[in-house]
Amino acid sequence: MKTKFLLFTFLLSLVMTSFAGAEDRQAIQERISERDEAVSALLLEQKVGETNRGFLAARADLTRSEKELMEAENEDREALYQILSEDVGRSAEEIGIIRARQLAERSVAGVWIQNRRGEWFIKE
Repeated sequence: MKTKFLLFTFLLSLVMTSFAGAEDRQAIQERISERDEAVSALLLEQKVGETNRGFLAARADLTRSEKELMEAENEDREALYQILSEDVGRSAEEIGIIRARQLAERSVAGVWIQNRRGEWFIKE
């Protein structure tokens, strides 16, 4: 009886963890989507740039609210990379590097991009 209870508890925790992960992913993606316009503005104003690790970095002086926006975006990106890494069996750092390449390719002209060597340039 105790074994069945432990098995049930274990299975329930797996289901709840999986559900929580999906819930977290959706919430993170929604927050990122909600910030998209504001983050795009910071990128186009060249106040922030896309690093080679998939995060935003300040490229100019930021107001308090701009800094908070950048930090919130980076926190959500880090959490999302971690969730994705668990799904695909790669490190969160690897996921960030892959995402950085995608962001660099999809960025419009005038955005600060950091290349693989860590050098910054403005995309043409």
